[in-house]
Amino acid sequence: SKRGKKQNRKQDKTPPESPPELEPDEPSYPCGACGKEVNDDDDAILCESGCDIWFHRACTGLSQSAYGYLTSEENAEWICDSCYTSKAISLTKPKIASPLNSN
Repeated sequence: SKRGKKQNRKQDKTPPESPPELEPDEPSYPCGACGKEVNDDDDAILCESGCDIWFHRACTGLSQSAYGYLTSEENAEWICDSCYTSKAISLTKPKIASPLNSN
């Protein structure tokens, strides 16, 4: 049947779709921590005050609530650990993480 021929031809010419990790292309937005592509539907955050690189939320160790706060508050800026260490910019993260401030 025609359909059978089409399927066979497709299998011969196009390799099966490879998972994102195996793509030879450089990722457009590689995660600054793991190096894998940061996709539109991933929880990801930009190091706005520092290196301007995207990071997966999971790779940064941010909790879901801290991530939600940082991405919803216009004035809240997140900075990655390496920029934080090298630039020692004051960070919004300790305010969220530290319960001591509320006492």
